[in-house]
Amino acid sequence: MSGYVGSKRSSSLVSATEITLDGAKLKSSGDSITKSDGTTAVLSESGGVVTLNNGTLGANVSFANIADDAISGDKIHSGTISSSTLDGIKLKSSGNSITKSDGTTTVLSESGGVVTLNNGTIGSGVDFSGIANDSISGDKIDGGTATPATLSGSILNSTKLVSSGTSIYKSNGSTAVISESGGTATLNNVSLGSSVNFGSISNDSISGDKIHGGTISGSTLDGGVVFPAGHMLRQFYDEHYFNGSPVSITTTASNWSGLEIAITNPSTSNYLFLQMFIPDVYADGSNRGLYGGFVYSTNSFSTQTTLGTKSFYHAQHVFMSSYGLANSALLLRVPHPTSSNYSIRPYFKAFGNTIKIGQGNNGSDSVATLFAMEIKG
Repeated sequence: MSGYVGSKRSSSLVSATEITLDGAKLKSSGDSITKSDGTTAVLSESGGVVTLNNGTLGANVSFANIADDAISGDKIHSGTISSSTLDGIKLKSSGNSITKSDGTTTVLSESGGVVTLNNGTIGSGVDFSGIANDSISGDKIDGGTATPATLSGSILNSTKLVSSGTSIYKSNGSTAVISESGGTATLNNVSLGSSVNFGSISNDSISGDKIHGGTISGSTLDGGVVFPAGHMLRQFYDEHYFNGSPVSITTTASNWSGLEIAITNPSTSNYLFLQMFIPDVYADGSNRGLYGGFVYSTNSFSTQTTLGTKSFYHAQHVFMSSYGLANSALLLRVPHPTSSNYSIRPYFKAFGNTIKIGQGNNGSDSVATLFAMEIKG
């Protein structure tokens, strides 16, 4: 090759296996150092800028002195960028992606101006304070624990308290609305709206102590309801239309089958209030009257027992010195005499001689009645 030695030009070729250049410089802007072919520039200078061309940087090249922002991202391809902080990085265009190390699984992608994070897990230190309100759907939340939060306009599905003893609070942060203790969740300090559906609540799960005021409509109270003392529980009634056939009452005491009420499932702690009306009692002679009371039977009156403390509660009700006509009424309160089903009939006896009941207009307009109310004892 030709070159310079000091200030002398030598026209002969110089061959060297190792030359150390110290303080060497390009002769002028536009000069180059070429490859061995003498034409391919390796180092060249233009406008004061020295450029490395047509070469490969070895493994031990140091970039420490390169100015920040001096290498364009266009110059980086393949390989691994390690222990670096990326600042101002952007996707090349909508539709481009940043992938996982497998080169195919998208992590960040852009479409229609919206960047989406895919196939990744958000770490524990991520700050969500800058996310716009109402931008995360409740469908995206599953598991974990939501600590002091306010839910607005949300529908909760399969949400659970973090553990027994925890609560959901009102906006004041201290008044529990839903709390759990011993495996039982309790609703507290709320008013139920008008459209609440109780259809799925188990039968017999609401205590009567919890009901006050309002109207219970369309319901049936069964035999297990306990009423206060003195409350009317049920009523029994029978009537007899004489239809022109008065009934003769003789001086031999007997029950009258014209009126009868059947009492089912009695409780001996309750009472019966009996009211009997007998129309048109007729005495067709002097010194005659009517004894009246009640009897009961548990075997269709094959046998009978006095109901109350006396066999008769009135006597000589129509005691007259001559012919007469009057009505007879008897009111009586007695406890149920037995816990077995039983029936009640009037018990009559004439005084002096036979008398008739239901005699008015030959009985055509006479009706006898027997009414009983069961009273809570």
